[in-house]
Amino acid sequence: MFDPRAYAFKVTFKDKVMTEIWAHQSFDSEEELKELISLVGNGLGKLPAMMRSKLSHVVLHKGDEVAFGEEEGHFFVLYSENIRKRVKTHDLEETIFHESIHATLEKDHAKSQKWLEAEKKDGDFITKFAGRLPLKEDLPVSALFAYTVLKHPSRLREEVEKAVHKIMPHRIAFFRELFAKEVAPMPE
Repeated sequence: MFDPRAYAFKVTFKDKVMTEIWAHQSFDSEEELKELISLVGNGLGKLPAMMRSKLSHVVLHKGDEVAFGEEEGHFFVLYSENIRKRVKTHDLEETIFHESIHATLEKDHAKSQKWLEAEKKDGDFITKFAGRLPLKEDLPVSALFAYTVLKHPSRLREEVEKAVHKIMPHRIAFFRELFAKEVAPMPE
């Protein structure tokens, strides 16, 4: 439900890209809001600029529901207790990245011929979750792995990185092109 009294915060990053974070009026602690805005803002700051520039806003609600992204409105929703759980399990940034893919890239790419061809050529999925829901989840799941191996080679365990390259080489090439300004060029 739309909250006409939501708190609205503008977060501007070093590259001058600005994103709004809307917090539901049910938050009654300024300290809690500042903590959550800081956590979410830090995660947003690590997104590729091209994704942040397409992101309309982020919505914060109280509660412990699962995050979700909205491709038509270019926003995603996070819940306070789920944010805290993800901080403890060290995967808040991955959640922000995943939901940002839903919000910013899914509409234009998840059903595109180029993406579907890359997926078909690879013939397998990097996770069971992506394989169960390929039209909705393969793009964001694959994007996270591809961006990591392209932007931060050797960050993943060696066997995981090898598996990513083996399972999804065509999807990695798709993301290399999509994230061209964000990742290193392909070695010759």
